Amino acid sequence: GIPTKTGKQWRSSLITKIIRNPAYIGITYYGMTKGKDHKKVNKEDWILLPDATPAIISKELFDQAQAVKDKTKKLYSNKTIYEYPLRGFAVCGECESPLVGTCLKKKHRYYKCSGTYNTYTRSKICDAKLIPADMLEDAVWQKVKSVLANPELLLSEVGKQTESEKAKLNDGNIEQEIRELNRNLKKYAEQQRRLAKAFKLGFDPDIILDEINQTKKEKKADESRLAVLIETKENIIRISDYEDKLKELCARIVPDLDNCNNQNKKEAYTYLDLKVKATPEAIDIKGYIQPKVCMAAQTSA
Repeated sequence: GIPTKTGKQWRSSLITKIIRNPAYIGITYYGMTKGKDHKKVNKEDWILLPDATPAIISKELFDQAQAVKDKTKKLYSNKTIYEYPLRGFAVCGECESPLVGTCLKKKHRYYKCSGTYNTYTRSKICDAKLIPADMLEDAVWQKVKSVLANPELLLSEVGKQTESEKAKLNDGNIEQEIRELNRNLKKYAEQQRRLAKAFKLGFDPDIILDEINQTKKEKKADESRLAVLIETKENIIRISDYEDKLKELCARIVPDLDNCNNQNKKEAYTYLDLKVKATPEAIDIKGYIQPKVCMAAQTSA
């Protein structure tokens, strides 16, 4: 009944963090991450802060806890006996909760809705039945195979998206225009200060207000154009990167689509941004190449 310091419920991952934290035995480091994204830093570059944190447990107890955790990690290394390649790509067709894998009698694989059982944060929300894994996986892979078997079509769609993004530029130089707009935006602040000063000095207020309003309109237009250009630039970079990855994927797995392993299939699902909604009666398979839909199908099963 006691919440964490942030008022939330306890999770095993949080307890693991506590057990692994050397601050409890008085060892505190600075500089373990860097930047706004908190990127991890190599341990040899951490800075030890002596006497920064008082020890509240013994070194012996800490070491015992590490030994127990290490043994548990070795025993339960998250290695699954059966693979479920659609995990993370498929949701329940009834309630859209993620589908997870389950095995009955140690040999019959199924996907089941994660909403069909209670968790510590919610009660059961769905009564969907089990979906035979072989049936679902085969239906999805057959559809994906039909798309991957025509890599020229996929790459053509990527090219169309690149051209569509470039068309927003009106044949201009995106980098140059972004620089010009940034310079303009810096000038608006100075222009507004000059107008405010002119107003205090007694210049015609109607003229000054007209100038201020006009400056605001121009600034808003430049801000909108800059936002479009930045988004377009990011889209072009993303699509170009996607095209490179797609070419590499097609070159690697298309020649032998009938013998792809689950890892290859999951890579293909990721690149196609596969989204599957399934029940025992029907499967809805969708995927897309950013940002347009490239593949869609309704498959009865």
